[in-house]
Amino acid sequence: MKNVEFVKVEAVGGDWLESQFKKYIQQNNMLKSQIKIIYSRLSEAPKLYETDGAKIRDVAVKLFHSLFTLYVVEYDPKDKLAFGYMKNEEDEYLSEWGYSSIEELLELGFKMDLYFEDRTIAFDGTISKKESHAV
Repeated sequence: MKNVEFVKVEAVGGDWLESQFKKYIQQNNMLKSQIKIIYSRLSEAPKLYETDGAKIRDVAVKLFHSLFTLYVVEYDPKDKLAFGYMKNEEDEYLSEWGYSSIEELLELGFKMDLYFEDRTIAFDGTISKKESHAV
C-alpha cells in the first residue's frame, strides 16, 4: 500500500478549493435540515391503509424532481415507505398511485415543496385546495 501524504494547498486555487469545501459543508447541513423537515411532516401523515377507499385524500407531503412529483397521502415510519400519487411530468398518462421508498427518493435528489400545504388529491390525481370549515 502506498503512503498517502496530505498537504495544504498553497497554490493559486487554494482559496477557491477552500471556499468550495465550505460551500459543500453548508449545502450538506442544509440538506440534513431539509431531510429532518421531510420526516417530521411525514410523521403527521396517516399510516399505510388508513385512507384506503377514500375518493379524496389529504396530501401530507409533496416531493418533486425534474421528471416526477410524488404526492404522499400515507406513510409507514418503520419501513420509510410512502403511498401516494406519482405524477410523471413528461407524460401524465404514465402517472399512477403506488408505494415509494422515501430513502431512495431522497438519494435520487427529490426535494420537498415547503410551501405546499392544505391540499387534497382525488383518485384521478387532481389537486385541490382543502376546504376550510368555518365554525
